[in-house]
Amino acid sequence: MAGNIEIPTDKKISVSADGRDWYVTSVEKKESGGFYIGLPYQSSKPLILIAGDTVACKFSGQDSTYSFSTRVINQVKDQITMYILAFPETIERVQQRNFVRVPVTLPVKYAVEQDKGKKNKFKNATSIDLSSGGMKLAVKEYLNYNTILYLVFELEVNKKLTTFEVMGRIVRVEAVKIGENYYIYHLGVKFLELSRAVQDKIMAYLFSLMARQKRLQ
Repeated sequence: MAGNIEIPTDKKISVSADGRDWYVTSVEKKESGGFYIGLPYQSSKPLILIAGDTVACKFSGQDSTYSFSTRVINQVKDQITMYILAFPETIERVQQRNFVRVPVTLPVKYAVEQDKGKKNKFKNATSIDLSSGGMKLAVKEYLNYNTILYLVFELEVNKKLTTFEVMGRIVRVEAVKIGENYYIYHLGVKFLELSRAVQDKIMAYLFSLMARQKRLQ
């Protein structure tokens, strides 16, 4: 335990060896010498670690997300392959929007903001990935960098379909050629002014999605 924050048992935890690619697993048990995690996966790809490696870890608490760095003590095999990790000296609270981004295809409605908060008619888009801080969208029209969008989409949170109505700013635009003379556009959208409660609901959906993906491997 670091401070008053305890690493949870039987909960999902994300692990990274480079700070960019995140792999999902669970904390299986804790002993005096360290805590045990299952072999982390990103889709069907396992994260291979050796004793002495340093890893970053993140997990979702009741009201926030927490991160810490630690080292790999050993690998053991029981009924499953597990890594033993050292208990961290410190565990820090992190902003939800900086957390994991998960590939997911969802129908999304979007409308472009006009002057004085007015918006155009809603159009159809498709999500490519999602985090609690933003999403990547595929749209048929070109939109300028820094354009403000109104977004509406649905996620199943705690077995209940929940509608999200959020504002976002376009922070990246990429033209993708899908035919000889036909393009679609991938938009990186940063959510604006999300409450912690909304961030937590999106993170709950993402953790549930990653858990389902792992079970299907």
